Amino acid sequence: MSILKKYNKSKKSYQVKFAIAKQANPEGQEVKVLGDFNAWNPAEAPVLKASNGQYQASIELPAGQKYEFRYLMGQYSWMNDDKADGYTPSPYAHTDNCVLDLTQVPMAKSVSKKPAAKKKANKAAAASADFKKIEGVGPKIAGLLMSAGYSSYELLAKAKKKDLQSILADAGSRYKMHDPSSWAKQAKLLANNKLDQLKKLQAQLKDGK
Repeated sequence: MSILKKYNKSKKSYQVKFAIAKQANPEGQEVKVLGDFNAWNPAEAPVLKASNGQYQASIELPAGQKYEFRYLMGQYSWMNDDKADGYTPSPYAHTDNCVLDLTQVPMAKSVSKKPAAKKKANKAAAASADFKKIEGVGPKIAGLLMSAGYSSYELLAKAKKKDLQSILADAGSRYKMHDPSSWAKQAKLLANNKLDQLKKLQAQLKDGK
């Protein structure tokens, strides 16, 4: 699965392409993408067309917002995108919706001098932050952290335990049981690329504790 975003500066919008692999739909059912952007109405939802080994569809959406969405195969089978920007509990029990984050608007290119190499490295590290590398954090919790504004290891390294516990509590009882005590410390080691120290720390942990 994949989501590609292309920003249109003149329209202040994104052209978003949703795609799933053909093998994810072995019975060849009709696939639609439903979300906030079409009021979760199947009649208004675009159909993903088969092309180059995928089912895909493109939608133009206003920038500056976050959207929830899921794929509907046939009439009753729902599926999430494993490349979504995050995940958030849906109104239905034991079900998460995907999050599409279009809040980041590309900045105009600057004509000033090139930034220092260290700053470039920090930006690259932030862009590649993968919270699933933290012991005790899975894909869904990683999505919750991203949605809460922790977009880099550096930011998570500064997080307070009570704030992380509040995020988990707001997400529901099945998340509240997790202990985020070591997450900030692990994030700091990742931010500083101290992977050997991280490995030693994680060997002493169980589910992040």
